[in-house]
Amino acid sequence: MNQMTPRRLLTSTTAALTLLCVSEARAEFCRTYVQTWSSAGRCDACRLKIVPTPAQGYRVEANNGWNAEVSRRIAGESAKGRGRWNASLRHAYAGKTFKIALDHAGAELRMAMLVQLAGRQRIVLAKFRCLERELPAA
Repeated sequence: MNQMTPRRLLTSTTAALTLLCVSEARAEFCRTYVQTWSSAGRCDACRLKIVPTPAQGYRVEANNGWNAEVSRRIAGESAKGRGRWNASLRHAYAGKTFKIALDHAGAELRMAMLVQLAGRQRIVLAKFRCLERELPAA
């Protein structure tokens, strides 16, 4: 069984984003996702909720202490934006801001988060599976 290494996830995410440039298909984000893999460690309880915003974007709310505002890119299958970890958390990411990219493919969502931590950049990669049906277009 192939394991999804951070390098393989980043490579496949880059390839998917490249394909978006020539794709006219529109896939929509699901309402709720559950994490299936992360370079930061296993979290079976981690969930993402994605809510459309009036400005053609989405608010991403994570149950483990962060949220982000993202804008849809290309054909609606990817989004990029910025977010922040909750300042009241008791770990290294508390209060930190980050850049985030999401890539939606079928029932799977891939995430890349870039956090500035202790003077260097930390990349967190994750995969999520759709739990609730797709959202209407923003």
